[in-house]
Amino acid sequence: MKITEMHLDDFGIYHDVSWNPPEHGLIVMHGRNESGKTTLMKYVRSMFFGYLRGDWKGYFGSMGIRREDGKEYRIVRNEKEYFLSDGHQKVQDEPADLWWHGLDRQTYDKIFAMGLEDLQGFKILSNEAVRSHFFSIEGGVSMGLARSEVTKHMGELLVASPQGKKPINALLNEQKDFDRRINGMAYDEDEFASLQETEQTTHEIENRIRLDIEESKQQIERISMPIAAWDVYKRGQDALQHMQALADVSQFPADGAQKWAELEQNIKAIDDQVRKLKATSRKGPAFQESWNRWLACGPQLDDMYHHVSEWKQGLTELSNHEDKEMDWEFESTKQADLLKTWTDGQDIPAAVDWTQGISAAAALDHSRQDLEKWKADKPKNVSGSSGEDGPAEKTKDEWDVIGTAVATIQNVVMERQKIQEQLEWLKNEPAGSSKAFTLVGVAFLVLAALCVAAVYAGNFDSTLGLGGAAACVVIAIISLVRQSTGADRVPRKIAEIEGQLARVNGKIGDLAKGAEITLSTDESNERWLQELDAVRKQYLDWQTRETKNAWQKEQKVMYDAIYEKWQSDGNTCKKQLLACETAWDGWRDKNSFSKLDTADVAKAKEAWDTWHEVTTAAADWKRRKLELKGAISRWSDTAEQIFREVGVKKAISPDTVEDVYKQWQDIRVQAEVAKEQDRQQKERENQIASLGEERQQRVQEQQELLKATGAQTEGEFRSKVLRFRQFHQYKEVYDQTEAHIRLIAKTPKNLA
Repeated sequence: MKITEMHLDDFGIYHDVSWNPPEHGLIVMHGRNESGKTTLMKYVRSMFFGYLRGDWKGYFGSMGIRREDGKEYRIVRNEKEYFLSDGHQKVQDEPADLWWHGLDRQTYDKIFAMGLEDLQGFKILSNEAVRSHFFSIEGGVSMGLARSEVTKHMGELLVASPQGKKPINALLNEQKDFDRRINGMAYDEDEFASLQETEQTTHEIENRIRLDIEESKQQIERISMPIAAWDVYKRGQDALQHMQALADVSQFPADGAQKWAELEQNIKAIDDQVRKLKATSRKGPAFQESWNRWLACGPQLDDMYHHVSEWKQGLTELSNHEDKEMDWEFESTKQADLLKTWTDGQDIPAAVDWTQGISAAAALDHSRQDLEKWKADKPKNVSGSSGEDGPAEKTKDEWDVIGTAVATIQNVVMERQKIQEQLEWLKNEPAGSSKAFTLVGVAFLVLAALCVAAVYAGNFDSTLGLGGAAACVVIAIISLVRQSTGADRVPRKIAEIEGQLARVNGKIGDLAKGAEITLSTDESNERWLQELDAVRKQYLDWQTRETKNAWQKEQKVMYDAIYEKWQSDGNTCKKQLLACETAWDGWRDKNSFSKLDTADVAKAKEAWDTWHEVTTAAADWKRRKLELKGAISRWSDTAEQIFREVGVKKAISPDTVEDVYKQWQDIRVQAEVAKEQDRQQKERENQIASLGEERQQRVQEQQELLKATGAQTEGEFRSKVLRFRQFHQYKEVYDQTEAHIRLIAKTPKNLA
């Protein structure tokens, strides 16, 4: 058996660990102490033999194995849950019961495995060096060597030296020397305390100097702050003087300059728009008065143009149908002559339900075929004579009684044969040939005499000797009596067996009556067995005849049922044929096809369809021809009226109507363009007037702005704008200096 996979879901220190051992070679597990070697061995044993009693909580694992026959299994143990699977089914039997004849875990440990407790029992492991090497891989060797070194040094330490002193005494003296040196170091403690006091004083002086430095830095910062702020303050005062010089424009509107620029830009844009509009204007209207007649007749021209294609198609249709009229008349006459052969000279019907006729003809043909098929399917009687005229047969119950009697007779005959063989053997045995009881009796008498002789000779205890002699005499007497009574045993046995034989013969005679056997009981056993075989053969013959008779009866019943069904099917076919003939005759009478046969229905339908198509087409064309001529006449009159109103002098035809319509399309487009141009011209004039009003409003706003700023002219206004911008620049510089001074001061106190 080979382990193919090990999966430790939760087993001691192992959690979700899988391993597939190699297929070949020896596997050696090694590692530090407590690294999991023993846990892995416990896992393997637990998979094979189960967990120990009470030691299953928290253990989950499975193992895959392959047996010698190549079949693979999987053992799964999840705490108390266990099953063994071969990939198809799961079983609950243990591997030891299936494959190892009930091998238990203890026997396996004794025979196939060796643990630490077994190794510790070896005498060779009593040596410390061997034990440490065997029971460890890394730490045990070092531990053993250390123990050996300690033992060695202990011996050297306590062994006397050649000078008469032990090494331990020398070491104690050396320890005293070190104690004295330590005590000598205590005199340096005062100097150390003085140095500590000096160090503390130095730290205090250092702290005072550091505070002085910080104070000096703050004084320097206070002195440098106003020096740094002076230049900023001076620049701000200069800006303030310039602001005072420009105080007359301080109340100038903030958006005055921007508003003036916007007004100038708007006036300039208005002038540009007016100039462009005047450049695109034209003199006089673009629409011509002659176009009004065309516009008045426009809807009639559009409607007329929609009928041009119909007009052309109508003319073409009239031209094309001149020859077709003759063809339709010829084809109608031809098909009418053919149809009159089936209508017997009567008028051809204008409407025929050919679907009903084809269906009735097909049903009639199908009914005739069914009737012919029914006649051909007449059943034949295959059943023979039923055998009812022969001698009366035994019933099954009678044969059951005979069969039981025959089986019993056979058993009794076999019993009689055994009795006859036993009787023959007793008769052939010689009388009184056995002397066994006589010899036994003589032997015990001799033994009794020997016991009495031994008692009188004094070599044996009298009680035991006489008791044994009496027992031997009793046994000898019983043996002699048994020998005398056994002389007539054989004759008595023969008489007893002959009585049994007579009873058996009587039983055979009684059973023979039930089996209807007339054979004498004195006949031999072989003769009786032959007679029994003959009775069995009669039974088999009867069974064959019964089977044949039953089959013939079943065939007769089956034939009667089939014949009755055939008769019923025939009646149905005849009724269906009569109904189909009635339907066919009714359809022919209704549609005047009295001479039509079912085989000519398709041909008649094709001829009637052709006749009906050409006659219908001819009638439809007559109506269509009248409609076309009327429409063409109306279109010609309308076109003539339109041409007269618009002043066109051309012959009336679809082509001239198309030419006039194209001319009307061009005029309509020109008229629309002219109307649009006139409309745009009107819009431009209105827009020029509106822009003039807007320009006048912008000029008025400029005058109001000059009045609000106190300027008389545009130059004076622009000068004030420049001075106002300078004032705001100086004001921005002054505000920046104020913010810079506050930043330098950091606090309100320093700022003051």
